[in-house]
Amino acid sequence: MRLVASPQHPLSRLPSVNRDDLAQYTQVCLTHIQDDKLVSEALFSANYLGFTMFEVIRDAVINGTGWALLPHPLVKEALESDQLCSLNHDLALESHYYRYVESENLGVVATALLNKVARFLGNSQ
Repeated sequence: MRLVASPQHPLSRLPSVNRDDLAQYTQVCLTHIQDDKLVSEALFSANYLGFTMFEVIRDAVINGTGWALLPHPLVKEALESDQLCSLNHDLALESHYYRYVESENLGVVATALLNKVARFLGNSQ
């Protein structure tokens, strides 16, 4: 997982960020339904914008909406092309789990995506 923001975002100009810095700006975070309630995974900011897809979160961050914690495979190209910047924070050193929802009948697209993630994670050791 990577803590990222747009290069134009004020957090990107700081040599390191802390909880107070993150709390000042909008966090773009993952949102899901749990027990018929909408739950957002905002970490440090009461000011957040929730989406249900990591890709939408990434695009919002690239557009300067806020900062986010995103899976490295999803932001790798944007980091390499300077569309995103990694933020220097202790949070970047913590482990985070990938999650996905699976049904009994995986479609062609879901199977291809799961295989692609598995290959990426297998090659990045």
